[in-house]
Amino acid sequence: MNKKPFYAWEKFGVAVHSLVTDHGEIKARLLAAFLSISSLSSRDIPDEIQDQFAELRGLLTAKEPNGDEGRVRATLRYMRMDKASEIAERFLNIYLRLTEICKED
Repeated sequence: MNKKPFYAWEKFGVAVHSLVTDHGEIKARLLAAFLSISSLSSRDIPDEIQDQFAELRGLLTAKEPNGDEGRVRATLRYMRMDKASEIAERFLNIYLRLTEICKED
């Protein structure tokens, strides 16, 4: 990848900020974090973390929705708290890696 992923870095920064500062339970904060990165596509993400990005999206869209609730809400509804914490940590890890990539010369 020739360009630095500043757009992805910015979006993941907003997501992590939501996870840390928003009020409410972790599942509500995960929804806000996901919405922050929902505009990202694979072309916005460096090759070296494509798999982590795809896995994160997959973890948050695993369940089929009921009615008009959407896949993320359906997935979060059934998610255990320890899994929710693990996913929050994945957001942080991707953000930290994007920070390193953006600083590289």
